[in-house]
Amino acid sequence: MQAAFSPSLSRDQLLPPENNSVARGFAFALVAHIALAAGLAFSVNWRMHEPETLQAELWATVPQAAAPREVQPPPIETPQPKTVDKPALPRPDVHAQRDAQIAVERAKIQRKLDAERLAAEAELAKAAKRRQEQEAAALAATQKNKQLEAQKKQEQRDAAKLDAMRQENIKRMQQSMAGIAGASGGPTATGAAKQSAGPSASYGGRIKARIKPNIIFNEAYTGNPVAEIEVRTAADGIIIGSRLVKASGNHAWDDAVLRAVERTGELPRDVDGTIPKTMILIFSPRD
Repeated sequence: MQAAFSPSLSRDQLLPPENNSVARGFAFALVAHIALAAGLAFSVNWRMHEPETLQAELWATVPQAAAPREVQPPPIETPQPKTVDKPALPRPDVHAQRDAQIAVERAKIQRKLDAERLAAEAELAKAAKRRQEQEAAALAATQKNKQLEAQKKQEQRDAAKLDAMRQENIKRMQQSMAGIAGASGGPTATGAAKQSAGPSASYGGRIKARIKPNIIFNEAYTGNPVAEIEVRTAADGIIIGSRLVKASGNHAWDDAVLRAVERTGELPRDVDGTIPKTMILIFSPRD
């Protein structure tokens, strides 16, 4: 119940009655207990049920001012640590990394192939150079052999030609001198004089056998060089001079034969005790 307060009430009406104070105190206490019980019940069941609005008004004959509303202190805010956002790292490009790795592997393989190719080319170049050197050496040897063979054949042809010329000259002289009156030769004689003169058939061999041991010749030679030497002697067989009539083509051999004649110094007598004043002697290394 709500009592209306009117400013028209007199002061006496506002004063509590003097004789009913006990009853009014009991009533006030009862109302306070009822309010306390209701508050306890509300505090227990407020989470389970919707709170019911309960309005109670206490009135008294004596006006009382309401206490100030309890002010709750503001909650203390705990400062939270500031979080610093880390810069986002770029995500690796898997395809780019794979392509880069493939490129590196290809480069390694290419370098290896290039090194092997260069090594193979170097070996081929060395082999080609060795082959060219061998071919050049073989060609030089072949040309040298051909030259030697040609020289040998030429020497043989020259010797055969010279021998043929000598034989022809001897035959022509024999024919021109045949039938000389008073000749003492036999039917088979081939000389042109009235009687035989000059060294015997074996004398030339004896002279060569005397001179040949004095020939000192250690030079290399090809074929069989033939040197013709003219030897002049005194009546007692002392060699007084010699000269090269026909060169052999090998200057070292010709000199060796001339020095051998000088070393011999003296020639033996023929079977008839005579020594020809002039003789033509033929020497070759292979005689």
